[in-house]
Amino acid sequence: MPLRFEEARTPKGAPLLIIHSSGHVALSDAEAFGALVGPGGPNHRWRVLLLTEKGIEYAPDARKYFPTTQGNYLAIAAVVTNPIVRAAINVMIRLAGGARDFRSFSAEAEALAWLDELEDAGR
Repeated sequence: MPLRFEEARTPKGAPLLIIHSSGHVALSDAEAFGALVGPGGPNHRWRVLLLTEKGIEYAPDARKYFPTTQGNYLAIAAVVTNPIVRAAINVMIRLAGGARDFRSFSAEAEALAWLDELEDAGR
């Protein structure tokens, strides 16, 4: 499965949805994420840590779907070590109109620190 979901806690103890992503992400995978974070879903308004692997690809309909989930999570911190994948994700976010609740990082520790800062800011 291209998206594998795991529930955890940030270093400061906030609820966290971790997404391990690899391979080809189809619309059905994106919709599975939407079901988790949507209203009434078990991870609605949680922080999200997205861990991407090399070679991940997003189907066009999945790329169109992801922006519809904005507002259903507190924030997404994407850990992207591959510069090509990082560029593709940043373009996808910009084309969707941007997202103040999304940031990409090269290291997991930085991503988790940012997610925990959001809690400190009262978000």
